[in-house]
Amino acid sequence: KNKCYYKDNPAKDIKLYRIPKKIPRILTKEEFLKLISVCSQFLVDIIVIALSTGMRKTEIRTLKWDNVDLANKRIILNETKNNKIRDFPITQTIFIMLSRRFEEKTSEYVFPNEEGSYYRDFRMFEKAVKLSGIKKLCFHDLRRTYCTTLNRLQTNVFTLQKLMDHANLETTLIYLNQDEQEQRDALEKLEIHMFGNNTGQTQISHS
Repeated sequence: KNKCYYKDNPAKDIKLYRIPKKIPRILTKEEFLKLISVCSQFLVDIIVIALSTGMRKTEIRTLKWDNVDLANKRIILNETKNNKIRDFPITQTIFIMLSRRFEEKTSEYVFPNEEGSYYRDFRMFEKAVKLSGIKKLCFHDLRRTYCTTLNRLQTNVFTLQKLMDHANLETTLIYLNQDEQEQRDALEKLEIHMFGNNTGQTQISHS
């Protein structure tokens, strides 16, 4: 019955611990070749479609043949993170891979488990990463690699937003701003422009 009220928050002067942001991880071509060398064909197909479409893990594992339009080389996702239909073209590599899987299909899902339902266990990816000796790589890093590679190939930022299925451009820019290699390349171009070379041995004399 006797209630005690505090006018001030007793924890107001306590500084909250700041969790450091994760350094973005981009898969290199050499690491990609090393990774798929220890994977089953099933897992190779999943990795390749992730790197070629930027699809999220859930979108890949629940992908149905009803979502695949081989005739027009497109994938149409009815359920996405943004609750919007996502319709995008696929590369020739993905077309060939999906055509092969379609001929061998045993389920309504493109990547089914042994029971014919959608694939749930991605621990095989983690095991493959460990076996390959690649450090600190998670499945979402494949999506980061997709976006970063397209950016390095000078893809229009609005096209990137569409391909990444981002609700707003700001989210796409977050991915791009994390690209340290892109920043390093820009600085090297600046060095060449300002000082004539990028050897790191530029001599600047003072008269």
